[in-house]
Amino acid sequence: DTFEASRNLIFQYPYLFAGFSEDQIGSMNPDELYEYTNLALAGRLKYDYADKYFAEFLFRNDGSSKFSQRKRWGFFPGISGAWRISEENFFKNALPFIQQLKLRASYGVTGDDSAVAYQYLTGYIYRSGGDRRNFTDGYVFGGNFYGSTVNTGIPNPDLTWFTAKTFDIGIDFSAWNGLLGVTVDYFSRKRDGLLAKRDGGIPTVVGAALPEENINSDLTYGTDMEISHRNRISDFNYGLKGIFSITRIKRSHVESSPYGNSWSNWKGNQN
Repeated sequence: DTFEASRNLIFQYPYLFAGFSEDQIGSMNPDELYEYTNLALAGRLKYDYADKYFAEFLFRNDGSSKFSQRKRWGFFPGISGAWRISEENFFKNALPFIQQLKLRASYGVTGDDSAVAYQYLTGYIYRSGGDRRNFTDGYVFGGNFYGSTVNTGIPNPDLTWFTAKTFDIGIDFSAWNGLLGVTVDYFSRKRDGLLAKRDGGIPTVVGAALPEENINSDLTYGTDMEISHRNRISDFNYGLKGIFSITRIKRSHVESSPYGNSWSNWKGNQN
C-alpha cells in the first residue's frame, strides 16, 4: 500500500513563508506501507577458569523477509578471549603493586537489513488521486499527461545483508590501589555490501529505476585510551579521568560515475 501525509500551519511566524502561495506546508512525505518479518536463532558459550582465562563464543543466524529466499539468511559469529596476567602467581610475587593487568581481544561479524523491503520483487505504486498540490504519478505521451501506476524499479534478487567485521585488541592496567589506571584499545571495523544504486546506469526514458545493490564498503580504525586516578585523603574521595581517541575512516569503495578528467576525479571522488 502507499500513503501520503502533510502538515499545515505548524509555524507561528507567517513571514517565514512570505510569498508562498500554497499555505504553510511544514512537510509533505509520500511513502510506502509494508510489513516485514525477522527471525533469529542466537547462542552463546562462555568459559572462565580461575578468574584468569576467559573465552566466549556467540552467534546469530538471522533471517529477514526483506530479501529473496536464497539471500534471506545470514550467519554472524563472534569470539573473544582475555588473560588476566595479574592473577598468575609469578606475577603477583614479582609485581605486587599492580592489581590489574589484562590482555583481551575480540572479533565479530554483525549484519544489517536496513534495505527497503521486497526489492527482489517488481511492483507498482498507485494512488487514487494526487496530493494537495494536484501532483500525481504518471507519464507524458504526445504532450499530454496521463495519471497511472508507476513501476517501482528493476528488481534485485541478490540484495542481502550488509556486514560489519569488527576487531578489537586491548589492555587494562591498574596499580597502586587505583592511583594509576590505564586502558588502551585498538579497533577496526570493515563494512562490506553497503547499499547504493549504480550511477549512470540507464536513461530516464526507460521508465524504471535501478535497484539498490550491495556494492559500497568502508573501513574505520583507531585507538582509544583512558587514564584514571583515584585516591582518598582522610574522609575525602576523588577521582580523575582523561579519555583520548583517534579515528580514521577509509572509504574503500563509493559508487560513482566515471570522471572526465583527473581534476574532477580529485575534487569529487570520495574513495
